[in-house]
Parts: sequence; C-alpha cells; structure tokens
Amino acid sequence: MQPIQVGDLILRRMEAVARAGEHKKLTANWEDPYKVVSQVRSDTYRVEAINGTPNPPAWHSSNLRKYYT
Repeated sequence: MQPIQVGDLILRRMEAVARAGEHKKLTANWEDPYKVVSQVRSDTYRVEAINGTPNPPAWHSSNLRKYYT
C-alpha cells in the first residue's frame, strides 16, 4: 500500500462520519472521493471535496483509502 500524499484523491470511511440512522447493512462503506490538501501530522490529513469545499476536521489515515481512477 502506497502512503497518502498531498494532492492524492482518497475515499473516507463512512463509519468515521457519525450520521444518526444512516448506517445500515447495505449502505456504502466508503464516501465520495476527496482531495488531500495538507498533512497535519505523520498520519493525519486535511481533505476537501472535489469541488473545493473544505472539510474542517483532520482525518487519520486509518479512515482514508487511496482512490484510483
């Protein structure tokens, strides 16, 4: 597995996004592609939506997966 780098497209784990009543048996495990905009710590990243909307909290790499097109 290659390390995540700034500029990579990633998927975010849905379990990390706590939405009441939304996580069911057949829902997707990974959420839309995001772009990594900065690295906060060794395994923590800030991401933004593809359209440029920032996503405020930083995310640990255990909740992120590289997106390959």
